[in-house]
Amino acid sequence: MSNTRNLSFDFPSISSTEWLNKIEQDLKGKPYENLVWNTFEGFTIKPNHHQQDVPSTSYNVNWNNTNDNSFLIAHEVVVKNEAQANTDALLALKNGVNSLHFIVSETVNLSVLLNNVMIEIIDLNFTTQTPIALAKQLKTYAKTHSISFNDLNGSICYRTNTTTKNLNLLVHELKESNLACISINSSQLHYAGATCTQQIAVCLAQLNEIIGELNHEFTIDELTKKLIFKTTIGYDYFMEMSKLRSLKYTVQAILNEYGASKSSCKLVATASTLFWTDEDEENNLIRGSISAMAASIGGANTIYIPTFTSANNKDGTRLSTNILHILTEESNLNKVIDPANGSYYIESLSKQLSENSWELFKKIEAEGSYNTVCKNDKLHGWILEKTKQLIEAYNNNKLSFIGVNTYNKSNYSLTLGESNVNLPNLKLVKR
Repeated sequence: MSNTRNLSFDFPSISSTEWLNKIEQDLKGKPYENLVWNTFEGFTIKPNHHQQDVPSTSYNVNWNNTNDNSFLIAHEVVVKNEAQANTDALLALKNGVNSLHFIVSETVNLSVLLNNVMIEIIDLNFTTQTPIALAKQLKTYAKTHSISFNDLNGSICYRTNTTTKNLNLLVHELKESNLACISINSSQLHYAGATCTQQIAVCLAQLNEIIGELNHEFTIDELTKKLIFKTTIGYDYFMEMSKLRSLKYTVQAILNEYGASKSSCKLVATASTLFWTDEDEENNLIRGSISAMAASIGGANTIYIPTFTSANNKDGTRLSTNILHILTEESNLNKVIDPANGSYYIESLSKQLSENSWELFKKIEAEGSYNTVCKNDKLHGWILEKTKQLIEAYNNNKLSFIGVNTYNKSNYSLTLGESNVNLPNLKLVKR
């Protein structure tokens, strides 16, 4: 007689109430509420999630336009000397980078900077205060080297926020090319201590203001392909993962209202260095790895991990890049579209973030616009309130960071530095 069991049956469905009863039974009299906690975002998080908690709406939008979750591996080069910057860029390409991000001054010698760089097969990005002049330079360089300028991939963006008039001129300059040029950057908000909700809402307000101004001269699809969102990925793994999903979902909702027919925006994610120290630098690498995983699962198009060593040496840069190779070649995070799909917890977080961000966005719009809340300092006030809460939580060890305020060689306090573009500015200072 065979002992083989028939396993071709479905397990019985267990309701949320049944799970809750089981949890209360296992707690042996301790209240369930003891396991519920509140996040920095103000969300109340349950210790268990059920299929009943999953929203009917999918909160993931695929901006990759591919059948997988592939992302570009980026390297940032601050150009002070074109020859040295070229050496750094070539070394990064040799180590497997396929997206170069140059931060340049007003004038730059592209013949030196891009020497031996095959710009036609990589993702090429420039951040500068004179993007139109640089775009003209790059057109000349491409023509000289028999390269189609319009087929180049990447971006040429303003280094800081600029007027819609300037953006109008830049979009006209790059209209026929594949290069993005409308940068919406939430990184300063992250380093100001803003919540994920605030970061998303401000991006939405900036987007709506820019599209509203430029849509008179360009179609929404022309503007959509010029959009590039830049964000910094912080310490809260699941929240940051949900932040990217919610950002894409809410941005797409606005674009759809304007009649966009396709999704071709870019999303660049950089690992945060806010809680990195020059001691126990391996912890920086671990934090960068966690941020990169959150960025990949959240659906970023491009990911960058800064060098984890204070010396900014070649080995530190190489290891930071190799983390991204491991995530693709060994962990295969690039193979599955929206790997977070079906996770009750992440879907629930994405829903809450999307709804809260949308409400704050509407609050900003009710005040007039993004520029209005900047000029009347209301945005500064909203963010400063959360900044102070973050500082208090860190300094009172309600937030623990190994090697920073827990199991640390030196004591670090989180303080407010000088304001940056009318925003608070957080600094980690050795006591």
